[in-house]
Amino acid sequence: GDRSGHPVPPRSYSPFCPGPRADGPVHIDAPRDGDAFVLDPDHPVDLQAIDVRVAAPAGSREVTVTVDGTPAATLAPPFVFAWHLSRGDHVLVARADEEASPPVRVRVQ
Repeated sequence: GDRSGHPVPPRSYSPFCPGPRADGPVHIDAPRDGDAFVLDPDHPVDLQAIDVRVAAPAGSREVTVTVDGTPAATLAPPFVFAWHLSRGDHVLVARADEEASPPVRVRVQ
């Protein structure tokens, strides 16, 4: 990257070119409520993850995502993180500016 003189992509969005935002309340774009995932027995479990994408109101600088009531990630724009799958039924909730998203329920088999 920068030592070789090649351009380096930005680490965050510019306020002049913001990342994905919602006009409404905070919500989880992906996964969707009711989604189901199957762990591949031919691959290590610790390598199996999905992207969790959150839409937050304009001006939000930080979003916290909980999985089953436990904090899983604190995010800056663009509010995306890789959630490592584990078997069972799970509930994901995002919080931005003291507001909570509707819960998203997923199943991992």
